[in-house]
Amino acid sequence: MSKDEFLMSELIGEVNNYGFKVMNYDDLKAIKRKIKNTIPILLKYLHLLQGNNYTDAILRLLAVKGFNEATENLLEVYNDKNSKIDKWVVGDTLYSIQDKRFEDKYIEIVSDKGNGDSRQMIVILLGKLRCEKAIPTLINLLKDDDVNGHAIMALGYFKNIELIKYIEPFLNHEKRWVRKESEKAIKKIRS
Repeated sequence: MSKDEFLMSELIGEVNNYGFKVMNYDDLKAIKRKIKNTIPILLKYLHLLQGNNYTDAILRLLAVKGFNEATENLLEVYNDKNSKIDKWVVGDTLYSIQDKRFEDKYIEIVSDKGNGDSRQMIVILLGKLRCEKAIPTLINLLKDDDVNGHAIMALGYFKNIELIKYIEPFLNHEKRWVRKESEKAIKKIRS
């Protein structure tokens, strides 16, 4: 049994102390939305586990709208330059949680080109949260090939006709999916 396998069995034991009858990861997934009170346990093991399969599994369990207790810790993981945890998966988890309290941190993350494509879901999150102060940043991200399609998606959440002029040039973008997202965003804004 590897160290990570041992730690996962320990995690399952601690979760079961909360009255669950979990035997394996699939059982954890099945009770995902009911395990909010186990967030501290999940975060503890997120830092202890080494393999991406295991850390990704923990992140997927935390990816529930309203699991705000995890947000600050996840932002620390995201910003930890020494962490081996997949930043894109952390961003996707933050997107799922949708915690409005950290809009400034999200803007900071997406503004740092050094974060590459791991910013994608956080860019969309800013739109989903309808974070008005992020609009200038989202417009600026239209120049960034790593996230311009995601910035278009985010801008589509705002019912602001003025944003269409920034999206329209992407109707002729070389990438089909970016053209499609541009069409959808404009349609969404106009609806």
